[in-house]
Amino acid sequence: MSTRKDKAKDIIHQATITAATVAAGAGLLTAAGGADTPALIAIHTKMIYDLGKLFDISVTEGMVTTILGLGAGAMVGLTGAKWVASWLPIAGGAICGGISALHTESFGWTAYKYFKENCSCLLSE
Repeated sequence: MSTRKDKAKDIIHQATITAATVAAGAGLLTAAGGADTPALIAIHTKMIYDLGKLFDISVTEGMVTTILGLGAGAMVGLTGAKWVASWLPIAGGAICGGISALHTESFGWTAYKYFKENCSCLLSE
């Protein structure tokens, strides 16, 4: 039987793979820094809703904004790093994908922790 944490791992890893794929594709477009940002925000938003559902929480727009705000500062810096990496032929795509994968994985576990620690409706693991 899967635990809540196991299910969260599946949700987060699915979002991580999707984000890495999108960012790698965008990274192949030279100087397209930030081209993947709208897609990454959509991926992160879906991940937040899916994690909320895992905790039987009806996620509101305000909750999404709060949780996305936790990773906004990092996203600005990472977008700059991906823009620089996108100037490297072929390798730039891989670097951009890796950066987005690491960010999404970390962001997903931050969202998981947010729901686990800040919501009173939680059950034990």
